[in-house]
Amino acid sequence: MAMAKVKYFSFDLQGVLSASGFSDYFWLEQLPLLYANKHGVALQQAKTELRTQFAAMGKYDTRYYDDAFWARQLGFKTAEVLRGMPLQPSRNETLFEFIRAQPLPVVIISTTTRVFLNYELGDKKPLFEQIYSCVDTFGIGGKTPAVYQKVAQELGVQPDEILHIGDDPEMDVRNACAAGVRALAYDANDADLIKILRSLS
Repeated sequence: MAMAKVKYFSFDLQGVLSASGFSDYFWLEQLPLLYANKHGVALQQAKTELRTQFAAMGKYDTRYYDDAFWARQLGFKTAEVLRGMPLQPSRNETLFEFIRAQPLPVVIISTTTRVFLNYELGDKKPLFEQIYSCVDTFGIGGKTPAVYQKVAQELGVQPDEILHIGDDPEMDVRNACAAGVRALAYDANDADLIKILRSLS
């Protein structure tokens, strides 16, 4: 039986279209600093306490990704914090140029929230037909098979008519495949990836 024609490309954001360092800095450095200031503890203690809390939540808990939850807990505004961070987003212009020029519609499926998506994408947002945040769009923590199924339903296509590209072996590959979505593991070899995608568009 012949495979269905790909009708949509789907990309992960952090680690693919933008470097993961920006988000990592927020969660590993900026959030502990805000936590330390709020609770009057040393920065290292704040990091330890937050690691314990995140481990208890697990990566399929919405709070694991939800800056709004932590903003309420610690009393900050995410957008203001992001603008003030010393490390700013670094975008993969090679992939953005490919997306701009190729004919198939493209979506983003990301574990992060809309405030991060909007900030990291900036003026690149119009390149995407839809931008899905697992937390904000679906109220789900992480890219579960259900997220991919919901995306396919919203786009009006079969799951195997979507090709997703991401760097997390579990969420971007195994969970996508479990939902019937085709998936490619991103390994930072943009030239080979673009060659594959051009052959499918």
